[in-house]
Amino acid sequence: MTPPDWPPPDGGISLLAQNFGAHYFDPESNITYFGHNIDVRLAPKCGCKTLNKMYWRAHKLELMNEIFPDYQTIEPSSTAGWWHLMAVRTHGDYLNLPFRKNSIRYAIKRNPVERFLSAVEYVAQNYYDSENRKYKFQPYGSNVINLKMYSLSSILEMIIKRRHQDIHYAPMYYFYGDKKQYDYVFDLSELRDLIQEIMNECGIRDPSIVEQFVSMHENKTQNRIFPSIKQLTKTQLRTIEKLVSIDFENGWC
Repeated sequence: MTPPDWPPPDGGISLLAQNFGAHYFDPESNITYFGHNIDVRLAPKCGCKTLNKMYWRAHKLELMNEIFPDYQTIEPSSTAGWWHLMAVRTHGDYLNLPFRKNSIRYAIKRNPVERFLSAVEYVAQNYYDSENRKYKFQPYGSNVINLKMYSLSSILEMIIKRRHQDIHYAPMYYFYGDKKQYDYVFDLSELRDLIQEIMNECGIRDPSIVEQFVSMHENKTQNRIFPSIKQLTKTQLRTIEKLVSIDFENGWC
């Protein structure tokens, strides 16, 4: 089943990812290869940044060879996007991309409505510098706007009418596909457990070192601008549930 609105009919999602160099948002390469043939699939607002930061932390602690395959131990100056893209192109199983052959496959899910709200908050707080009246990032097209000027209901209407789009709003199903292809699916609330499991599989058992990784959860929503899930009106909740309905239908919830 293909979601009705993702990707946009003009192929805009891949273009948006390329414009930002964020190839880990492309379903063809949104994955991190860990040691011991562990593959962790990535999706925005599902611990993606924390998992990527594990790479830089491992480099700082000189644990690259223990945690990552030897072909992934490139310098951290390389962008995260190209790192994922090139790893998949050279080591992915071409019969089942972006996974490696016979890998142990993980994914991270969260409540689809909470994830959508987190995405709106992230775009509003990180894409536009209100004080200096300019974009913090180079906008892709004309649909990146200062969301702080609008109510949540207005933003939902703009998304539905395609006057505003962002890859963070795409459902988890777009990034993950069929849930049955994964060996393990962790909830975002269990991210620490997932990282600890990866560390254990990679032979990193020193509690002080493990804690430096499991305590890294970054990019948490702070200083909320828009309503939380408990503060939504019935109309807002129904609208968001419709936008992410494919996640509920396919078990990504």
